[in-house]
Amino acid sequence: MNHGYQLRGDHRAPVLSHFWILSIILVIAVCWITCSMAWPVAAQQESLGMLRFDASGPVQIEVHDSEGNIVSRDVIEIEGASFHDEDAEIIIEIPDSVAADYMVYVNVNGSAIRLQHFDISATNGTDTLLLADNTLIVNAPHDPYVVRNSAEGIVDVTGEAGSAASAGLSIWKWIVAGAVVVLCVIILIIRQRRK
Repeated sequence: MNHGYQLRGDHRAPVLSHFWILSIILVIAVCWITCSMAWPVAAQQESLGMLRFDASGPVQIEVHDSEGNIVSRDVIEIEGASFHDEDAEIIIEIPDSVAADYMVYVNVNGSAIRLQHFDISATNGTDTLLLADNTLIVNAPHDPYVVRNSAEGIVDVTGEAGSAASAGLSIWKWIVAGAVVVLCVIILIIRQRRK
């Protein structure tokens, strides 16, 4: 009993539904892949013990870990770390360091004379690295010193710092490329459906 009304089936609805399902699956897949590359799940890292940075001379230093946490005069974001400024010597201690790269940024005091000297060292109790040994203020680097901490010891990898920065940029290239691919696929499917 349809009282004279005729029911019509809409044959386009399932196609549109399939289009949206495919689009959602593609977007989720690309987001999952790019997010897993950009923010990999970090395994619980075992502590390698104390890592200490010393600086003397008319400079301030701050240490950044590989996750961007900072230890400086004003900010302490690494758990358990400490900053001491005593007798013209700065000491930054990280008691539970992990296998990672630690960046040491140098800031020259405003009253420093260009021909004054500064020293910066890093130690894990066994190995000691001289990052700056009697270095002139005029030669203070703009880029950070990079200390690689591992179970084998500490190593100065300052020359390799550019590779870490380029790795961060490549992650964003993958994210942008993934978004462009999803957009292109959606546009192609829409154009195909209109024909």
